[in-house]
Amino acid sequence: MNLKKEKMVNSSLIFKGKRVDIILDNQYVSFKKCIKIIKTLKDKNVTFKIFPKNTNFIIGINS
Repeated sequence: MNLKKEKMVNSSLIFKGKRVDIILDNQYVSFKKCIKIIKTLKDKNVTFKIFPKNTNFIIGINS
């Protein structure tokens, strides 16, 4: 994925068996809203990554 060319990614779901990774784009979703989403889904076998505004990297882990 070329992050510099992407225009808008509100969230992206990648299914890997039963685990789901959610990428939250801070350009369109505030950090406060990201935390709320993470807290809401924390017990749902979901992992989260945040794509910070004005960057070309994603914060998160795969474990």
